[in-house]
Amino acid sequence: MPSKLLYKFEKTLFGCIALRFSNNGKYLASSCINEDHKAIINVFSIENEGKVSSIGYHHEIAHSIRWSVNDKHIMSCSSDCTLKIWKFKERDDNFLSNDTKLHLCTLNHPSYVYACEFVNTISVIEKTKLYVISGCHDGKIRLWMVNIHSAQGEEKFKLIYEIEIPQNDV
Repeated sequence: MPSKLLYKFEKTLFGCIALRFSNNGKYLASSCINEDHKAIINVFSIENEGKVSSIGYHHEIAHSIRWSVNDKHIMSCSSDCTLKIWKFKERDDNFLSNDTKLHLCTLNHPSYVYACEFVNTISVIEKTKLYVISGCHDGKIRLWMVNIHSAQGEEKFKLIYEIEIPQNDV
């Protein structure tokens, strides 16, 4: 049982909803609600004990945060009916500007998005694409393909498959 506080990271007035360590264990991403009621995605360095970046934001609570297998992208899903993916970059705290320059894509859903995950086995093989799964309040799970290096005129993302989760009669 730990008896000593190792680190204490900065907080926001309305607290933190989701946390996720990077795959290499060097960073901790958090979703915290600020004074404007936006869910800001902050990244903290475990080695340097401080905030290294504010990646972007959601307009509502971000329920889940995920890192890509190589820790170059961060994904989060939210009650604002979106799943967002950003490029991860250290040393940038201007989340309003970052949401434009680091933003890779927004995947819109018909309802709250509660779950998201990178499909690492496929994403590692296809180095120019990310494959992600989302779980939405509408009862559907969706598989998406995101083109990391899309040129003008190319699809940035594509819904590949969706399946409805059967509801049990209660």
